Amino acid sequence: MRNLIISETTCLENLSLEELILGKAQLKVLSDGYEELKVDAPDWVLVQSSAIVSEISRRTKDELLRRLKAAKARQASLLSRREIRQSVDAEVAELEARLK
Repeated sequence: MRNLIISETTCLENLSLEELILGKAQLKVLSDGYEELKVDAPDWVLVQSSAIVSEISRRTKDELLRRLKAAKARQASLLSRREIRQSVDAEVAELEARLK
């Protein structure tokens, strides 16, 4: 991991998940410092904090979806021919019903 300082111009898409988490912590410390001094934090601190949380959430969801897809593929490979046939028959019946 490289040294990282989050600023208002930091491009979050180029950061790793670990760097995003570090950046979130940096912005929290910065925000707390302003609050302790009873000075309004710059708008970009709040904007970047919100953007980092959103980016972390998006990446976490993407990873969970990737893992779910892989697990479903493994699960499907374990189905018997009979179970596969039943699943396909049910899908065909559903599609035919929707087309009527």
